[in-house]
Amino acid sequence: MRRRLHPKAAIDQIIGFVSPPSILTTRKIVSQTTRTTLLDEIRQTHSSDRWNEFFLDYGKLLQRWLIGKNVSSSDAEDIRQETMVTVLQELPKFEHNGRPGAFRLWLKRILTNRMRQVIQKRASRKEVACLDQLVQTLADEHTEISHEFQVEHERFVIEQLLARARNEFTTTRVQLFRELVLEDVPIDQLIEKYQMTRGAIRVQQHRILKWLKKTGAGVVDL
Repeated sequence: MRRRLHPKAAIDQIIGFVSPPSILTTRKIVSQTTRTTLLDEIRQTHSSDRWNEFFLDYGKLLQRWLIGKNVSSSDAEDIRQETMVTVLQELPKFEHNGRPGAFRLWLKRILTNRMRQVIQKRASRKEVACLDQLVQTLADEHTEISHEFQVEHERFVIEQLLARARNEFTTTRVQLFRELVLEDVPIDQLIEKYQMTRGAIRVQQHRILKWLKKTGAGVVDL
């Protein structure tokens, strides 16, 4: 049976923590490079479709994560809506400070504040206790819940980026990258499947990694 990378391991490889030596990229080099990020693109666009896409995609991420933490579907929906309304209102004013995870922390801060608002509206002690415990653990960056939110957020962003990568690379090359990095398919199997040399596969991996780091800067932790 094929062994799949743990989500965090796959994400780390994509953003450069454990990339092969030939394609290592330091955080310092990446952070000093001038580029257009996903955040810049979203904030600068005048397309209502792009904003709607952002709203829906991130809303689904938040609701899926909340329900996965045993938040009721009605509470998850309320929190999702309130969080995304605030995000869309505040995003044009958000300024990335260059520190790793700044956008994720900003998003998480809004999420926890909206969860607190829902707690104040609830009369059921059981519901309040469940949400309150989740808020407390999520607010602390060093808890397992907070780590899980980070992993889920980064995996979500990378999947979004890979979908967009098909505009820059062939479907075959993107699928090759997904199998090699996200699904951890042995490179020998990919050599046979795609009829490519080891060196050619590494070149394709490097090209897509470089594009992901450039396009995802400010959203994925770099």
